[in-house]
Amino acid sequence: MLHNPKPVDLELLKDTCCKVFEVNVEDLLSPSRKRHIMDARRAYFFILRTEYGYSELGISRATGGSRDHSTIIHSNCTTADILDIDYAFAQKYKQFYESFTLKQYVRPIPPKPKTYNLKVKPLYEYYTDDMIAQSKIKMANRIKMISDGYKDKVYESFRRSNSFLATQAKFGISRRLLDNIIIEKLK
Repeated sequence: MLHNPKPVDLELLKDTCCKVFEVNVEDLLSPSRKRHIMDARRAYFFILRTEYGYSELGISRATGGSRDHSTIIHSNCTTADILDIDYAFAQKYKQFYESFTLKQYVRPIPPKPKTYNLKVKPLYEYYTDDMIAQSKIKMANRIKMISDGYKDKVYESFRRSNSFLATQAKFGISRRLLDNIIIEKLK
C-alpha cells in the first residue's frame, strides 16, 4: 500500500473522466447506480489507485468521503475484471487514461463481441442444452414471482399499444419477459 500518493489535479481528473464517460461531476460523486455513471466512477477510482497510488481512504476523501473503504476495494477489483472482458468499457477507460496521463495504455483490450447489430446483444456461436435449460428455469421462476395484477397491467398496456418497444419502455422489462407474460395471458 502506497502511503504517499503522486500529486494529481483531482478537479482536472474529474473533468476528464466526466468528459470521456459523458456524465456530470455531480453524478460522478452521487450514489447513483446507473451503469454509465458506475463505469465513470469505477474508472475514476481505478486510476487513482493504480496510477497515483491513492489508498482507499484517500480515494474516499477525494470523492467527498461518503464511501466506505470496502466499497472502493470492491470497485477496484471489479474494474480490473471488467477491463479484461468488457470491450466498450476498456475502450472508454483507455481513452480516459491516455487523455489524462498522456501515456500510452498498455493493457490489452478484450476482443469486440460479435453482434446482431451494433446496439446490444452478443451473438453466441452456439447454445448448449444446459444453457437453454437453465435459461428456461430462471424465466419460469421470474414469471412466478411477478404478481398477477402486474402481469395484467403489462398485458393490457401491450394490447392497447400493440407495441413491444412501447410496453418494454413503459415497464422497464426485457423482451423475453414480456413475451412470456403475453404467452401466459393468452393461455
